[in-house]
Amino acid sequence: MWIEKEEKKYYLDACKYRGIVLKFAKSLNKETVEQITAFIKYLKKLYFFPIKVNIKFSDLERYKNSQDGHIFYAIFFDNEDEKPRRYPEIYIATKISKHNPIEDVYFSIAHMLTCYYQWFFKQEDRSHRSLEIEANRWAEYIYHSYLEYKTLK
Repeated sequence: MWIEKEEKKYYLDACKYRGIVLKFAKSLNKETVEQITAFIKYLKKLYFFPIKVNIKFSDLERYKNSQDGHIFYAIFFDNEDEKPRRYPEIYIATKISKHNPIEDVYFSIAHMLTCYYQWFFKQEDRSHRSLEIEANRWAEYIYHSYLEYKTLK
């Protein structure tokens, strides 16, 4: 599902602007920003992102839906219905705590980037459950690959 760097030549015409743009809340601590930046550098080294995606890291432990009270740690917006049209955005709750350790932030990033690829490959005809299972599997794979990379580094 994720586009490996070797496959990027097939997707160069998808968009003029590509890659990942990071935006950190000013109140996040330096260590957290450095850890996330290292994780994103690892992802960029291996994978191609054919349409620019903005990832915004908030100084919140979680997001809460005001209508039903559901708790979220990350959110993906495709922004396709926006006028003018905007690039996709991912919001990550990044305040590190015992309820939201850095490992969970890595997992959230990988999960939401899988949602980005599902959107890119127009997977919306699949069930929500199927998409979530796939996103969780990819997030696990990416996270464990990163851990292995860090131990070998």
